[in-house]
Amino acid sequence: MEKIIQFLIRYNLLSIIPSKELFFLASDVPQGTKLSKELIAFNYEKRSPFKNPFICYYQEKDFLYIWFTKAKTFKALFVIPESFFIYKALQGMGDGIFLFEGETKLLFIMRKNRLLGQFSVNDASEITVAQEEYNFKSVTTLSSVEYQDYLRKGLKKVQLADLRYFANIDFSKEKVQDFILQKLTYPLVAILGFYMLVTFTQAYFMQSKVTKLTQKYKILQQQNTKTKEAIVQHNQAVQKLNSFAKEELSVVNPLQIIYDLNKIILPSDKAKVLYVEITSNLVQLRIQTKKDDGIKYLQRLNKLSYVKEVIIANTYTRKGGIKVYNYAITLKRSVK
Repeated sequence: MEKIIQFLIRYNLLSIIPSKELFFLASDVPQGTKLSKELIAFNYEKRSPFKNPFICYYQEKDFLYIWFTKAKTFKALFVIPESFFIYKALQGMGDGIFLFEGETKLLFIMRKNRLLGQFSVNDASEITVAQEEYNFKSVTTLSSVEYQDYLRKGLKKVQLADLRYFANIDFSKEKVQDFILQKLTYPLVAILGFYMLVTFTQAYFMQSKVTKLTQKYKILQQQNTKTKEAIVQHNQAVQKLNSFAKEELSVVNPLQIIYDLNKIILPSDKAKVLYVEITSNLVQLRIQTKKDDGIKYLQRLNKLSYVKEVIIANTYTRKGGIKVYNYAITLKRSVK
């Protein structure tokens, strides 16, 4: 299997996403549940800090692993998160927290051969929080050289069946025909042919249903054209007015920012601001809450007129179910 993956990489048929570019989630799912990228995007995309993210996932019986990265187009046949190989390598190493040193420090949490967490850490306090949350007293520290060793070890553990979760193929009839014609000279086609045939058959019947639904949708769309155009024109006018008010009329000053950041937390939220740092056009904000409502505060922050972009840098859970969210807020103008 290692030779097959090396072959895929050599001919640009497999892309690996670096761990530092990933946001990771793990979740229980009912046993026997069959998932797809569309279902996962529908249920979990709102928890991603990226807008319209590229999604990779891997299902292991009743447990689901999801990796998000910034939206991009991959031309490779397979796209695999780098941390999937680390997860495979750590299986059998026992429970614990594994910290890989390097330019970006990476933290992996394993329990019962399952990957529960993957984080990029900036300071020791985040490691301490992870220890408290997952009830581990010690941390296994490994070097960047050992990280490469674990990548190679994990690569050897990957099975052929694992690759089907990371397929990045458009299974329309024309695309499949082009793929076969272009790649027929590769020995790999014989190995992947069976998987492609099964998936293409499913996609073919699904496409037939999609075509019928699309035709019905177009009929309804034509009947409502005038109403939709009026709504679009109204929304565009409102959007221009709002954009003008937010970008031209707002005045940014540090005191206003501090006031607004505290104001987004309502008395009924049972939450509080732990930390605020303002530098130039960047604001670092940390909020503690007893609810899993980090997206709610992200939405409220985005409504501030002087905010350009808000992302959830990272999140963790303390004892007692207390959630902590770290936000990175980019302002439209530098603070004067």
